[in-house]
Amino acid sequence: MIRFLLLIGFLLLSGCSTEQELTAARDIPAIPVKVTKVVGLDLERDIKATGLIAPLKEVTVSSEVGGRVKEANLKIGRWVNKGDILIKVDDELPKIALARAEAHLSQAKTALETARIQLQPAEKSAEIAGRNLERTSSLFTKENVSQSRLEGAEIEAASASAAARSAKTQIDLAKANLAEAEAGLSLTKKQLSDTVLTAPVSGFITRYNIEAGEMVAPGTPVADLIDISRIKVEIGLTQEEAVLIRKGQKVTFTCDPYPGEIFKGKISAIGPKARPASNLFPVEITARNPENKLRPGMVARVKIIYQTLRDEILIPQEVILKQSNQEYVFVAQAGEAEQRVVEVSDRIKGQALIRSGLTKGEILITSGHERIKDGDKIIEVGDDE
Repeated sequence: MIRFLLLIGFLLLSGCSTEQELTAARDIPAIPVKVTKVVGLDLERDIKATGLIAPLKEVTVSSEVGGRVKEANLKIGRWVNKGDILIKVDDELPKIALARAEAHLSQAKTALETARIQLQPAEKSAEIAGRNLERTSSLFTKENVSQSRLEGAEIEAASASAAARSAKTQIDLAKANLAEAEAGLSLTKKQLSDTVLTAPVSGFITRYNIEAGEMVAPGTPVADLIDISRIKVEIGLTQEEAVLIRKGQKVTFTCDPYPGEIFKGKISAIGPKARPASNLFPVEITARNPENKLRPGMVARVKIIYQTLRDEILIPQEVILKQSNQEYVFVAQAGEAEQRVVEVSDRIKGQALIRSGLTKGEILITSGHERIKDGDKIIEVGDDE
């Protein structure tokens, strides 16, 4: 009987304790948190760098001949087309030299023709003398002619053969003289042509060193020309960045004088070796510049997109907590905090790219998460935009 009463008393005390615990649990205040909905986002991963704009074509034009400049069409900023005349050098002496070369060529042609005319009879005489020697030798064998007649035939054949060889030599010499005269004529023609210096490319004159009336020597720089219809930008990238790009890849860049305007180009060259001074790999970017808006010396701010992510889960790095080498976040489930282990595949500019552990549509706790644990009651006090 006593045991029965003790059992009833214990059960009554246990029931009161459970009810008190439930009441106390209901009285625990919910922890205020901010949340956001997990959605798929697009992200472009890029490299940013700055470089100076330079002309794709830049040439220094030099005089090929010496003399006095009688005409100069040079002015800084002037646009010239390929073939336009830059300067004219006095051509009096080259014209005289050309006349002499033409006369020399005419003489060489005449000498060659004369040598060819003289060769034919010499060869004919050598042929006749040779046959006569054969006949005389045959008769001498039969003792029908004397020794002196044979010797005379031999002398005559040798003389005719020597004359024919001499005629052939004269032709060879005449041909050599003709070739020399033709080369001399070509040279004097070029020298006369070089008295007129023309633009090898289309472009702007950026510098010139000669005025009309001044003397110029062969090889003297006359003017600098740049073609900015196409420009280039050279930037330097670290070894980690250099392996992420490729030749031919499209890029965009901006230039401070044109705020809000985006220019397009492509990677035309990637240096195989880093520069010792900076330890950066040189990268050349080329772009069209049809309106000549971009000028050498301007600063270009380059953006190279090397990866585009589509519909990926990205969350702020600061919402991720770590314990025992595991990274986790809290999501809101029916008014309670649920701890969720996540796997991060990459971190990009303060954002964590989630490989697993979260799905789109879930409610991620973004503020107040440091004060909660798994199963805690929470109350949403606003969205974290």
